Order: sequence, then structure tokens, then C-alpha cells
Amino acid sequence: MKVKILILVLLAGNIFALNYTHEAVEWGATGLVGLGVYSLWRCGPFFEKPLFGGETDAPFVDETVPNGWLVISNAGIGAAIFAIPTEMGMEDKYGYAKGFVQTQVLNSFLVLIVKDVTGRYRPNADAKSLAGYKERDFRDSFPSGHTATCFATATYFSMYVWTAFGENDSNGEIIGKTVLTAALYGLASWVGYTRVQDNAHRTDDVIAGAALGSAAAAGIFVFQHNRGRAALELNPVEGGISLTWRF
Repeated sequence: MKVKILILVLLAGNIFALNYTHEAVEWGATGLVGLGVYSLWRCGPFFEKPLFGGETDAPFVDETVPNGWLVISNAGIGAAIFAIPTEMGMEDKYGYAKGFVQTQVLNSFLVLIVKDVTGRYRPNADAKSLAGYKERDFRDSFPSGHTATCFATATYFSMYVWTAFGENDSNGEIIGKTVLTAALYGLASWVGYTRVQDNAHRTDDVIAGAALGSAAAAGIFVFQHNRGRAALELNPVEGGISLTWRF
């Protein structure tokens, strides 16, 4: 079985013309960040008191958008990035699909570390405490993880669509992409709205989540887009070496 798996990996590497060293570094780094996500989730707030507060006596209501919906939708978008035909090669499609995974992992890490540093009580913290929830489940208001995830997805997929399909040189194409982008951000904004309506977050929690998720996605997309186009060069010069970032 191990031999078969190794053969499949080698075949995939040959098909996509992958650099095994770079892939090992990228997936290794992604795995370490993922381990950090798990550790932060288990850890809970770093400090005994929250860095800033807010009202905590709102009633507890069921979530309009459960976590499971986000998992399913993100799995579908990740598969779409890889499966939908484009003019780009399989190596590029693999890189963008990998970048989508990296976006979600990095976004989760950033969200959790900020949650654990701030330790802010949710608006419904009193009700959740009385219902028997652990402190970890109601001292994680800032920022909104749902909102960060949705804006990360909207940002990454929008940037992918504008890059992967067509040349952006016709009115119909630009209008279509603009409508799709607006729909993605509109849906993400709606999720943020439900988080406030469900008494799970405050408005500033949602705004912070939107900014964080968008920034994480944009950064990872640019990194993957420049993969193979950018290079870090070390060149000997008189008296030392020069470091050059070419893109």
C-alpha cells in the first residue's frame, strides 16, 4: 500500500511538473499552521480578563448559519477551483486550489490567535454560561470567525475568477465577473449580519473578521499567483551578497 501511494505521488508530481522541495516546504508549513489552529482552539483565552468588553446579557438563539454550512461550501469551492475547465495548465490550477486550502488554514489561525488574545465575551455569554457551555465557547467574540471565513472565501474565489477566466477585455465578461464578485461579498456580508442578529457577535467583531479574512485571502492568492513568476535571488557582490526579490 505504501509503495502504491508513493507511486501515485510521484506520478502526480510528474504530471504537474512540481518541485518536490517547494511542495514539501509549503505543505509542511501549512501543516504546522494547522497544528497551531488546533492548539489555539484547545487553549482558550490567554488572559484572565478580556482586553475589552461589551454587554453580555443577550438571549441565546440557534445559529442561522451553522459551521457545517461553511465547511460544505468551502469544500465545494475548493473542488470547483481545481475541476472547472480553464485555459491554464493543471499545475497552475493545483497551485490555486492549494492556495485556497492555505487561505482557510491561515485565516483560522489568525482568527483564533486574536480571539485568544482579546478573550472578549460574546453578547450571549451569560445565557451560554447558564446553559453549561465552557468558557472557551463564549469568550471568543472578537473577531467573528464565520465572517472571516466567508470574506476569505469571497476574496480568494473572486480573485481567482478574475484571473483564470478570459482576458477581462469585454463588457459582458467584466459585468459577469462583477456580478459574481458582488454576489459573493453580498453573501459574506449577510452571514456577518446573521452573526449580529443571532447575538453571537457585535458589529465591530464582524467588521474585524471581514478585514482579517479578506487580507489573509489576498495575501495567499498573490503568493500563489506569483509562484514560478517570482524569485528570491542571492547574488555575490563586492564585500558581500545582495538579496533581490524579482517579480
